[in-house]
Amino acid sequence: MKVFKSIMFWFLNILSIPLTIITATGIVWYILPLGQGLQIYDFINQHVSTQLRFWLTVGCGFLLAVIIGLQFFFGKNQSSKVKNFFMHTDTWLACIISTIFAIASFAVNTISTEGIEIGIPQKIIIGVDIVFLLCFHIFAGKISKILNRKIQAYENSKEINVIGRSSIIWINLVKLLELIFPEMLVLLLLCLMLSWNVAGYFTMLLIGFTIPLIGNIISDFNARKEIAKLNEEQHQKLVNDVANKIKGN
Repeated sequence: MKVFKSIMFWFLNILSIPLTIITATGIVWYILPLGQGLQIYDFINQHVSTQLRFWLTVGCGFLLAVIIGLQFFFGKNQSSKVKNFFMHTDTWLACIISTIFAIASFAVNTISTEGIEIGIPQKIIIGVDIVFLLCFHIFAGKISKILNRKIQAYENSKEINVIGRSSIIWINLVKLLELIFPEMLVLLLLCLMLSWNVAGYFTMLLIGFTIPLIGNIISDFNARKEIAKLNEEQHQKLVNDVANKIKGN
Protein backbone atom coordinates (compact mmCIF):
# COMPACT_ATOMS: atom_id res chain seq x y z
CA MET A 1 0.00 0.00 0.00
CA LYS A 2 2.84 2.39 0.81
CA VAL A 3 4.45 1.70 -2.57
CA PHE A 4 1.15 2.39 -4.36
CA LYS A 5 0.69 5.66 -2.46
CA SER A 6 4.23 6.70 -3.26
CA ILE A 7 3.77 5.99 -6.98
CA MET A 8 0.47 7.89 -7.06
CA PHE A 9 2.03 10.81 -5.18
CA TRP A 10 4.82 11.19 -7.73
CA PHE A 11 2.43 10.71 -10.66
CA LEU A 12 0.02 13.37 -9.38
CA ASN A 13 2.79 15.86 -8.70
CA ILE A 14 4.33 15.41 -12.15
CA LEU A 15 0.87 15.74 -13.73
CA SER A 16 0.25 18.96 -11.79
CA ILE A 17 3.10 20.74 -13.61
CA PRO A 18 1.51 20.85 -17.12
CA LEU A 19 -1.90 21.49 -15.56
CA THR A 20 -0.47 24.48 -13.70
CA ILE A 21 1.02 25.85 -16.92
CA ILE A 22 -2.28 25.55 -18.84
CA THR A 23 -4.40 26.92 -15.97
CA ALA A 24 -2.12 29.89 -15.30
CA THR A 25 -1.90 30.74 -19.00
CA GLY A 26 -5.68 30.57 -19.37
CA ILE A 27 -6.36 32.76 -16.33
CA VAL A 28 -3.82 35.39 -17.38
CA TRP A 29 -5.26 35.28 -20.90
CA TYR A 30 -8.68 36.41 -19.65
CA ILE A 31 -7.33 38.99 -17.17
CA LEU A 32 -4.75 40.82 -19.26
CA PRO A 33 -5.68 42.86 -22.34
CA LEU A 34 -3.37 40.91 -24.61
CA GLY A 35 -2.55 42.50 -27.95
CA GLN A 36 -2.38 41.05 -31.41
CA GLY A 37 1.36 41.75 -31.52
CA LEU A 38 2.21 38.76 -29.34
CA GLN A 39 3.12 35.78 -31.50
CA ILE A 40 1.82 33.29 -28.95
CA TYR A 41 -1.52 35.14 -28.96
CA ASP A 42 -1.79 34.82 -32.76
CA PHE A 43 -0.69 31.16 -32.65
CA ILE A 44 -3.25 30.18 -30.01
CA ASN A 45 -6.03 32.09 -31.78
CA GLN A 46 -5.33 30.21 -35.00
CA HIS A 47 -5.18 26.74 -33.49
CA VAL A 48 -7.43 26.90 -30.41
CA SER A 49 -11.02 28.09 -30.53
CA THR A 50 -12.49 30.44 -27.91
CA GLN A 51 -14.76 27.73 -26.53
CA LEU A 52 -11.90 25.21 -26.31
CA ARG A 53 -9.69 27.76 -24.52
CA PHE A 54 -12.40 28.33 -21.94
CA TRP A 55 -13.00 24.64 -21.24
CA LEU A 56 -9.27 23.91 -21.16
CA THR A 57 -8.81 26.58 -18.50
CA VAL A 58 -11.79 25.44 -16.43
CA GLY A 59 -11.07 21.73 -16.86
CA CYS A 60 -7.37 21.98 -16.03
CA GLY A 61 -8.12 24.24 -13.07
CA PHE A 62 -10.65 21.72 -11.73
CA LEU A 63 -8.25 18.78 -12.22
CA LEU A 64 -5.48 20.75 -10.53
CA ALA A 65 -7.72 21.39 -7.51
CA VAL A 66 -8.61 17.68 -7.33
CA ILE A 67 -4.94 16.70 -7.59
CA ILE A 68 -4.00 19.08 -4.78
CA GLY A 69 -6.63 17.41 -2.60
CA LEU A 70 -5.39 13.91 -3.51
CA GLN A 71 -1.79 14.92 -2.81
CA PHE A 72 -2.65 15.43 0.86
CA PHE A 73 -3.94 11.84 1.01
CA PHE A 74 -1.17 10.09 -0.93
CA GLY A 75 1.60 12.30 0.48
CA LYS A 76 1.03 11.70 4.18
CA ASN A 77 4.18 9.60 4.56
CA GLN A 78 6.26 11.48 2.00
CA SER A 79 9.18 13.72 2.92
CA SER A 80 8.33 17.39 3.31
CA LYS A 81 11.30 18.25 1.06
CA VAL A 82 9.76 16.33 -1.85
CA LYS A 83 6.30 17.84 -1.30
CA ASN A 84 7.73 21.32 -0.98
CA PHE A 85 9.80 20.90 -4.15
CA PHE A 86 6.70 20.26 -6.26
CA MET A 87 4.74 22.97 -4.45
CA HIS A 88 7.41 25.57 -5.16
CA THR A 89 7.69 24.35 -8.77
CA ASP A 90 3.96 24.83 -9.42
CA THR A 91 3.66 28.24 -7.72
CA TRP A 92 6.80 29.65 -9.33
CA LEU A 93 5.68 28.40 -12.75
CA ALA A 94 2.43 30.34 -12.31
CA CYS A 95 4.43 33.37 -11.18
CA ILE A 96 6.79 33.22 -14.18
CA ILE A 97 3.94 32.79 -16.67
CA SER A 98 1.96 35.77 -15.32
CA THR A 99 5.12 37.92 -15.22
CA ILE A 100 6.16 37.10 -18.78
CA PHE A 101 2.67 37.74 -20.14
CA ALA A 102 2.35 41.03 -18.24
CA ILE A 103 5.71 42.37 -19.44
CA ALA A 104 5.26 41.17 -23.02
CA SER A 105 1.72 42.52 -23.42
CA PHE A 106 2.71 45.86 -21.84
CA ALA A 107 5.61 46.18 -24.28
CA VAL A 108 3.52 45.30 -27.34
CA ASN A 109 0.17 46.98 -26.67
CA THR A 110 -0.56 50.60 -27.52
CA ILE A 111 -1.71 52.33 -24.35
CA SER A 112 -3.78 55.51 -24.49
CA THR A 113 -4.14 57.82 -21.49
CA GLU A 114 -5.97 60.73 -23.14
CA GLY A 115 -8.88 62.46 -21.47
CA ILE A 116 -7.76 61.83 -17.90
CA GLU A 117 -9.85 63.69 -15.33
CA ILE A 118 -8.82 63.78 -11.69
CA GLY A 119 -11.75 64.77 -9.49
CA ILE A 120 -11.85 65.72 -5.82
CA PRO A 121 -12.20 62.10 -4.53
CA GLN A 122 -9.17 61.04 -6.58
CA LYS A 123 -7.19 64.06 -5.34
CA ILE A 124 -7.96 63.16 -1.72
CA ILE A 125 -6.90 59.52 -2.22
CA ILE A 126 -3.74 60.64 -4.03
CA GLY A 127 -2.89 62.94 -1.10
CA VAL A 128 -3.47 60.19 1.45
CA ASP A 129 -1.47 57.75 -0.66
CA ILE A 130 1.50 60.14 -0.86
CA VAL A 131 1.36 60.65 2.93
CA PHE A 132 1.44 56.86 3.45
CA LEU A 133 4.37 56.60 1.04
CA LEU A 134 6.31 59.29 2.91
CA CYS A 135 5.51 57.72 6.29
CA PHE A 136 6.70 54.37 5.00
CA HIS A 137 10.09 55.80 4.03
CA ILE A 138 10.38 57.66 7.35
CA PHE A 139 9.49 54.75 9.64
CA ALA A 140 10.52 51.82 7.45
CA GLY A 141 13.94 51.50 9.08
CA LYS A 142 12.61 51.19 12.64
CA ILE A 143 9.71 48.91 11.70
CA SER A 144 11.95 46.69 9.57
CA LYS A 145 14.29 46.06 12.52
CA ILE A 146 11.40 44.74 14.62
CA LEU A 147 9.95 42.65 11.82
CA ASN A 148 13.35 41.30 10.75
CA ARG A 149 14.02 40.04 14.29
CA LYS A 150 10.79 38.04 14.21
CA ILE A 151 11.51 36.75 10.71
CA GLN A 152 15.07 35.79 11.68
CA ALA A 153 13.85 33.96 14.79
CA TYR A 154 11.35 32.07 12.64
CA GLU A 155 14.02 31.11 10.09
CA ASN A 156 16.40 29.99 12.86
CA SER A 157 13.72 27.70 14.31
CA LYS A 158 13.27 26.13 10.86
CA GLU A 159 16.99 25.50 10.48
CA ILE A 160 17.29 23.65 13.79
CA ASN A 161 14.01 21.73 13.25
CA VAL A 162 12.18 23.37 16.13
CA ILE A 163 8.51 24.38 16.01
CA GLY A 164 8.44 28.13 16.57
CA ARG A 165 5.66 30.09 18.22
CA SER A 166 5.18 32.52 15.32
CA SER A 167 2.25 32.09 12.96
CA ILE A 168 3.30 30.73 9.57
CA ILE A 169 0.71 32.81 7.70
CA TRP A 170 1.59 35.99 9.61
CA ILE A 171 5.35 35.66 9.02
CA ASN A 172 4.90 35.02 5.30
CA LEU A 173 2.54 38.00 4.97
CA VAL A 174 5.09 40.19 6.76
CA LYS A 175 7.77 39.05 4.31
CA LEU A 176 5.51 39.83 1.38
CA LEU A 177 4.41 43.25 2.62
CA GLU A 178 8.00 44.17 3.33
CA LEU A 179 8.73 43.64 -0.34
CA ILE A 180 5.66 45.00 -2.14
CA PHE A 181 4.05 47.55 0.22
CA PRO A 182 5.70 50.62 -1.39
CA GLU A 183 5.00 49.16 -4.84
CA MET A 184 1.31 48.86 -3.94
CA LEU A 185 1.23 52.56 -3.00
CA VAL A 186 2.95 53.56 -6.25
CA LEU A 187 0.55 51.32 -8.16
CA LEU A 188 -2.40 53.14 -6.58
CA LEU A 189 -0.93 56.44 -7.78
CA LEU A 190 -0.68 55.04 -11.30
CA CYS A 191 -4.30 53.91 -11.17
CA LEU A 192 -5.57 57.31 -10.07
CA MET A 193 -3.27 59.59 -12.10
CA LEU A 194 -3.11 57.64 -15.36
CA SER A 195 -5.64 54.85 -15.87
CA TRP A 196 -6.58 51.40 -14.65
CA ASN A 197 -5.51 50.05 -18.05
CA VAL A 198 -1.93 51.12 -17.40
CA ALA A 199 -1.95 49.85 -13.83
CA GLY A 200 -3.48 46.51 -14.85
CA TYR A 201 -0.16 45.21 -16.17
CA PHE A 202 1.64 46.07 -12.94
CA THR A 203 -1.22 44.60 -10.91
CA MET A 204 -0.66 41.31 -12.71
CA LEU A 205 3.03 41.49 -11.83
CA LEU A 206 2.20 41.93 -8.14
CA ILE A 207 -0.37 39.12 -8.26
CA GLY A 208 2.18 36.88 -9.95
CA PHE A 209 4.77 37.45 -7.27
CA THR A 210 2.26 36.82 -4.47
CA ILE A 211 1.45 33.34 -5.81
CA PRO A 212 4.67 31.82 -4.37
CA LEU A 213 3.47 33.07 -0.98
CA ILE A 214 0.86 30.30 -1.06
CA GLY A 215 3.59 27.78 -1.79
CA ASN A 216 5.72 29.12 1.06
CA ILE A 217 2.84 28.87 3.55
CA ILE A 218 1.96 25.30 2.54
CA SER A 219 5.64 24.30 2.53
CA ASP A 220 6.16 25.71 6.01
CA PHE A 221 3.10 23.81 7.25
CA ASN A 222 4.52 20.62 5.71
CA ALA A 223 7.88 21.17 7.40
CA ARG A 224 6.30 21.98 10.77
CA LYS A 225 4.06 18.91 10.54
CA GLU A 226 7.07 16.70 9.81
CA ILE A 227 9.00 18.17 12.75
CA ALA A 228 6.04 17.51 15.06
CA LYS A 229 5.84 13.91 13.79
CA LEU A 230 9.58 13.35 14.36
CA ASN A 231 9.35 14.82 17.84
CA GLU A 232 6.42 12.54 18.64
CA GLU A 233 8.33 9.50 17.37
CA GLN A 234 11.38 10.42 19.45
CA HIS A 235 9.22 10.94 22.52
CA GLN A 236 7.48 7.60 22.00
CA LYS A 237 10.85 5.88 21.51
CA LEU A 238 12.10 7.38 24.77
CA VAL A 239 8.98 6.22 26.60
CA ASN A 240 9.38 2.71 25.20
CA ASP A 241 13.07 2.59 26.16
CA VAL A 242 12.27 3.64 29.73
CA ALA A 243 9.44 1.10 29.93
CA ASN A 244 11.74 -1.69 28.66
CA LYS A 245 14.42 -0.81 31.24
CA ILE A 246 11.87 -0.89 34.04
CA LYS A 247 10.61 -4.29 32.88
CA GLY A 248 14.20 -5.54 32.67
CA ASN A 249 14.89 -4.56 36.24
